[in-house]
Amino acid sequence: MPPVPSATNMQITASFKQFTQGGRIFARLTLYTLLLTFFLIPGCSVGMGKNMLRTDTGNASQLEKGINAFEKADYEKAREIFNKLIETRIGTFELQEAQWYLAQIAEEQGRFNEARQQYALFIQNFPSNSHMTEAKEKLAALSSVRDQTTETFETEPVLRQREAFPRYGRLSGTLTSEYLYDHLLSSEPATATQNRLSEFLDLRWRKMVRTDMRIYFLGTYSQGFLDQEDPHSQISKLFAEWNNLRSVLDFRLGRQPASGNTLFSRFDGTSVVYRPFNLINFNASTGYPVHTFGSNKVEIQLNHLFYDAYLTVFDFYHLGGKIYYTEEFKEGLSTRNAVGLNGYWLKDHINITTILDYDLDFGKFNDELIGLEYTHLNMRYSGTVEYRKSPFLDYETALLDPSLVGTNLTTLEALKQSRSLDQIRSLTLANTSDLLDFQLGTAVDFSKIWRGDFRYGHTISEVVDFTVGRTRKTADRLSMFLSERNGLNFSEVWTLLLLYQMATDSQTVTSSSSLSKYWNSSAVTSLRFRWDYTEFITSGARSFRYIPGLAFSLSFKNGMQASLEGDYAIEDSSTSPDTLTTVQTRTSITIPF
Repeated sequence: MPPVPSATNMQITASFKQFTQGGRIFARLTLYTLLLTFFLIPGCSVGMGKNMLRTDTGNASQLEKGINAFEKADYEKAREIFNKLIETRIGTFELQEAQWYLAQIAEEQGRFNEARQQYALFIQNFPSNSHMTEAKEKLAALSSVRDQTTETFETEPVLRQREAFPRYGRLSGTLTSEYLYDHLLSSEPATATQNRLSEFLDLRWRKMVRTDMRIYFLGTYSQGFLDQEDPHSQISKLFAEWNNLRSVLDFRLGRQPASGNTLFSRFDGTSVVYRPFNLINFNASTGYPVHTFGSNKVEIQLNHLFYDAYLTVFDFYHLGGKIYYTEEFKEGLSTRNAVGLNGYWLKDHINITTILDYDLDFGKFNDELIGLEYTHLNMRYSGTVEYRKSPFLDYETALLDPSLVGTNLTTLEALKQSRSLDQIRSLTLANTSDLLDFQLGTAVDFSKIWRGDFRYGHTISEVVDFTVGRTRKTADRLSMFLSERNGLNFSEVWTLLLLYQMATDSQTVTSSSSLSKYWNSSAVTSLRFRWDYTEFITSGARSFRYIPGLAFSLSFKNGMQASLEGDYAIEDSSTSPDTLTTVQTRTSITIPF
């Protein structure tokens, strides 16, 4: 007869099954999504026209010809081809790629004003394109670079010389040094409250000038000089990326930004993008979320694992967005298991957006949002209604329950040993707040010089209060934003923001304004002022804060930037007889390479 499994083996098997349940769900979702992609979508293409999902051969060859001309530095021929595609391929994938390459052509030829315009158009029109991150980086790098003369960019020797220069070759990026110093003047004697030097290194290595292999890095090192502060180091981004326009597959490995479907912003792991059609992307990623680092610590949190998969659709009968599935494991327990939708319908002057996030374990919605925006002439009207959990449902929220204060139940592992899953679920729900929010807004372009934005919001929330339990609170918000550009022919930009919030237990008024003068394309001076007032209704306590400030920034021909900022803060509170006066300064230098 077969051997009888031991109790230990049965426990191990049960634990393994519990832990891998999410993996099986992830695998099923991946399979179902691929089946949907390969079988259902082509079936839906009947009657759409051949060009909606796949590029026809003629235009594909034209796109290839344009890319080949670009790679051979025949920019005029490439420009002609891409301009023709833009005229004839409205609303297609070829249009996006043509816009992307036109911006690169302008940059390669030293027409930086044109390049800035092309990159800005690309970012505005195609926010979900795979080149979006690089487009934003290029636009930021070109913000202070002047145009070259026509004699310096069209000859092949000069082009080779520029490509051999590090800025256009294998390695590029920025190094920023930032020094913060705050001094409290109202104390006797006056004392420094902040004295810190930070270094930010953001670089990108490319295998060749125009290829599909890149390595990205973003790191910070900060050293404080008060009371022997320990230095702080952090790696925000370190990953390799492989992609190819002619391929249907993109791959990333390392510390990278998250998709937005999760409760964290970065993770250590891998992600894959599969593009079977021009209008559809399938993304899958797995790894370990990145938590806040301690001093001099760069480590991978192996006790926190996640899976994430989503299907993205670009402009399919005016529809776009993504459908996703995500699951997180903490200390062997599936703490978040959710599906969601983030989509839009855009046609003419109407834009409808919706967000849904549904937790499969709890059987409840984390987020439900519907928004409508309508544009007519020089006015834009908008409104949204949203119901959400705060925070999103996560078993780790159970550790915040007041009944656990003073016990040794400070981790999920310990909580699992003393509570059933249903009890942990009840503790999680008891410590999660519910929020219902309404917003209405109107934006008006009064003229080419003046613009205004007016908004109203109302929030109803059931907040968890550790002293009285769940309590109902409301808040009303009013905001007004005005901007003026060069109305005095003084190369100035003026902005004014007014915020007012009346809540159940407090009211807040905030006013901020700035006046910036552009002396030329490389120097900007700004005067700014901020005023805050807060009153707590239950206690009657009030506080005021006034912050006038000055900022100056200078850009150089080689792309280097320097800035100096200073603020004079005055804080007064009814709970303290003293008025705090502080001088806050910030100095930074950014060097591109």
